[in-house]
Amino acid sequence: MPDVTSIPRTPVAFVGCGYVADYYALTLKNHPELELIGVYDKKPDRLNAFPETFGAYAYPSLEELMSDDAVAIIVNLTDPQSHCEVTKAALLHDKHVYTEKPISIEFLKSRELASLAASRGLYLSSAPCTVLSEAAQTVWKALRKDLIGTVRLVYAEMNDGLIHQMQVDQWSNVSGASWPYHNELVTGCTFEHAGYWLSWLLAMFGPAVEVSSFATNIVEEPISGVSASELAPDFSVACLRFASGVTARLTYSIVASRERELRIFGDRAEMTVSDA
Repeated sequence: MPDVTSIPRTPVAFVGCGYVADYYALTLKNHPELELIGVYDKKPDRLNAFPETFGAYAYPSLEELMSDDAVAIIVNLTDPQSHCEVTKAALLHDKHVYTEKPISIEFLKSRELASLAASRGLYLSSAPCTVLSEAAQTVWKALRKDLIGTVRLVYAEMNDGLIHQMQVDQWSNVSGASWPYHNELVTGCTFEHAGYWLSWLLAMFGPAVEVSSFATNIVEEPISGVSASELAPDFSVACLRFASGVTARLTYSIVASRERELRIFGDRAEMTVSDA
């Protein structure tokens, strides 16, 4: 095995020390080429708790983090409504950015950020990155080798169970940050989850040339502390036709029982992935 101590390490800083940040910190050991040198969060309790758990420097302000020449990559782990602002600031400080999904909650602003990154010679990438996983790459290789024949149809599910009946106000991570259930329900399962299977399908089958969709709120009595008027749709379904001729149906829900399956139907066989 290679000596990991001899691998050049790229300095990384996290903006946002909430619930999702622990997942990134706990899997850093899988990437010896990266070094977490510091973090920032606008909430003092999270800014104190995260470094105590994972041992990173706590920047006293966002501007100090952005201005630190030692930082090469900023990982944007803020809430979706803050993604655009934080990413733009990082790019203007000449930092590469990896952001949680989505890049922005507004399509045109996402395009503007991509153009800004390109104009400054910077990388801008976004979760989810599961299209780079062994599972996705194995599926893609099988498709290229024509193992199941011509693909005609795809069914993709991303259902998380009846969130409204779970004790989400008691969920917390290793460093003690609570699951941001209010923001999750206001942002909605489509914005939060569409990117998982879409990134696979767009990579494997090319651009979509036709989309029809439907979304609605099924649960009328949301979790305490979240008003019905704030809720994003808890169910959405879309049918896409790709330039390659493949038709796909994608379903997203926080009402249906947990299921995250992908089924690809070819002329000779079917491929199934149990979880994105």
